[in-house]
Amino acid sequence: MHHTERVDALFVRLNLLLLLAVSFLPFPTGLVGQYVDDADEEAARFLGRRLEPGLAGYVLFILVGIFVPVVAVFGYLAVAIAIIFPFGIKKHLSGQEG
Repeated sequence: MHHTERVDALFVRLNLLLLLAVSFLPFPTGLVGQYVDDADEEAARFLGRRLEPGLAGYVLFILVGIFVPVVAVFGYLAVAIAIIFPFGIKKHLSGQEG
């Protein structure tokens, strides 16, 4: 905060919203932790393998972001969309994959 010369009301409100979100995170994490034992082990392994390329994509776009930040931002968005919309998971889990 030594580099901050002035702070307006919008900055304070945005900071409070950030703190609210961060302080709320342990609640859903604990809730999911209580009920995670309903998951099938094969499904959990498959989802873990599904998320590994996303991690590699984020690392790649961190390196790209050093040189071309705008490309990295769109890359992060693309990786997030690929993770959010799990194409082929229902097909795999139902045993219909060929």
